Amino acid sequence: MTYIGKSVYNIWDAQSIRFGSVIDEKMDGSWKFLLIEWANDDNFTQSKKEATNPKESSNYPDWYRIDNIKVFKPEEMISSLRKL
Repeated sequence: MTYIGKSVYNIWDAQSIRFGSVIDEKMDGSWKFLLIEWANDDNFTQSKKEATNPKESSNYPDWYRIDNIKVFKPEEMISSLRKL
């Protein structure tokens, strides 16, 4: 099954939700990894810059292991949120 084009989210910093779309995928051993184009991700991007020493490689991977990402249907989530 391919995840390319699917809407996904990831919980970051125990209180922030990042939303995005899968743009690529690859296998590494028995694990599938996803490359995601994140939407409105300024807070994460800024925190990443502050936490990463420019002289070292980033501590934040561009590829996310599938078990750290949740696939969802935006319409269903929006409908649920409107009921709050």
